[in-house]
Amino acid sequence: MYLEKIQGPDDVKKLSMEQLNVLAGEMREALFNRLTKTGGHFGPNFGVVEMTIAMHYVFDSPKDKSVVFVTAAVPSNVGFPKANREKAGSQYIDVGIAEEQAVAMCSGIAKNGGKPIFGTNATFIQRTYDQFSQDVCINQSPVTTILNYSSVLGLNDVTHLGFYTISMLSNIPNLVYLAPTCKEEYLAMLDWSVDQDKYPVVISMPGNGVHPAKYPVASSYDSLNEHQVCEKGEEVAVLALGDFFQLGEEAARSIEKETGKKVTLINPRFASGLDEKLLSDLKENHLTKELIMKDVMKLLHA
Repeated sequence: MYLEKIQGPDDVKKLSMEQLNVLAGEMREALFNRLTKTGGHFGPNFGVVEMTIAMHYVFDSPKDKSVVFVTAAVPSNVGFPKANREKAGSQYIDVGIAEEQAVAMCSGIAKNGGKPIFGTNATFIQRTYDQFSQDVCINQSPVTTILNYSSVLGLNDVTHLGFYTISMLSNIPNLVYLAPTCKEEYLAMLDWSVDQDKYPVVISMPGNGVHPAKYPVASSYDSLNEHQVCEKGEEVAVLALGDFFQLGEEAARSIEKETGKKVTLINPRFASGLDEKLLSDLKENHLTKELIMKDVMKLLHA
């Protein structure tokens, strides 16, 4: 077991991607065993296992004094227990149930040379629209925001809906909204976001479990809105964003089985913009409209 050997962030950094996957499974098992005895919310804790590992794998806090992690009354839900908060010291801030304050403050930290990371559940982000639009994006403050449950997967009851955050935030000018499809891509996007100083970035944590990378993962996302063509085909192209990518793979295989033709599979990566050149190029040898939707809907309702 790896979990028993982890004494600090340095131990996490020594693990390979395969070992990190095992560690994530061990953490979920430990949480399950504890919560079945003590009670508590399962979903939020399970949902941020990868985010917790990623923060310790990518960041050098508390060694990197420019990194500040901010939460809004849910530190445990985003994988930052009391021991970690005490170790982080002044590099950790909890603002209480005041997400507006968290976002505005992160903008100020970023404008003064810091590297703020705000982590929370997507369901609470509706409170922060003005702060994202005016404090962060108009000022182009390089704030990194990590959202879990920004999907139809996970929290989806009447008072905790997170899937609307993509449409709400991705249309704010200057904001870069990234949607990773696997663990390695999530780590790469997080690393890039913290190191760059040009854009406010929101990263939607995958909510469909831990998936290893099947295709090359970029280390830079400076070329905004550039989609990744994972598989080249003809007539039909499937674009599958974030944690819908694995569903997109299933749709592509189903269409190939029905038609006997190779499908183009695309990872958009960006929820905040379209790769207009790629989409234009697809018109040359791909069909459109009803044929694609018919096959996708057939798979969804199978």
